[in-house]
Amino acid sequence: MNLSEILTIAIQKQASDVHLKAGIVPVIRKHGRLRPLQQGMHPVTAAEVEHMALELMDEDQRKAFAENKELDFSHGISGVGRFRINVFRQRSSVRMVIRNIPFEVPTIDGLALPEIIKKIANFERGLVLVTGITGSGKSSTLAAIIDHINNHHNNHILTIEDPIEFLIRDRK
Repeated sequence: MNLSEILTIAIQKQASDVHLKAGIVPVIRKHGRLRPLQQGMHPVTAAEVEHMALELMDEDQRKAFAENKELDFSHGISGVGRFRINVFRQRSSVRMVIRNIPFEVPTIDGLALPEIIKKIANFERGLVLVTGITGSGKSSTLAAIIDHINNHHNNHILTIEDPIEFLIRDRK
């Protein structure tokens, strides 16, 4: 099974993440719990995981991965989804953790964030830190704030993000 097929099944199952590690079947995270992608699958080999990872990378990314033994990047599959991918070496084998990034940018209201977030989004100056553990909603919160600014103000918005996750279209 190739990576596109794995990710397509994961999206159909509404998984937030896919974990690929040599010696076990692909694992998904759904509602915070890890579970096998499908029953009866064969475990992936170290060579398969490494091939899947390297196939997604361009030459510069391959060089960075070889040097740092870790790389974050985004990848899109037409008609399926966008993904943030973390590839890393552990115990001499390549592993991948892949996060599904929804096409729709979340809203402040849709995330049930407190009203103060809208007030913060309307400030013209300042520094706001959004912190938390993996999966706590940092990227979604920031995307919602940027989208709020984009919908309510005629400002130039510049973000510095690597990899780019949510794609936010120009509005004003």
